[in-house]
Amino acid sequence: PPRFAHHPLLTDDKGLKLGKRMFSEAISKRRVAGASGAAIIGEAAHALGLIDRVEPVSAADVPRLFEGIKLNGVNDD
Repeated sequence: PPRFAHHPLLTDDKGLKLGKRMFSEAISKRRVAGASGAAIIGEAAHALGLIDRVEPVSAADVPRLFEGIKLNGVNDD
């Protein structure tokens, strides 16, 4: 079965929550503008406090970022 967890609210540099309702920049627009998937994942990981600085993170490396962290809502059964 899929494993998932809820993350803290993501905000922009002004502290406003990110989301379509707030007309936040879409990831697809970032990609069209040339941002790599790894760059976007790295920015999100930094915003969540999973890494100390903004740097590219591959999708394959994401599980490593959660090693040793107990996440609410994750069922380890």
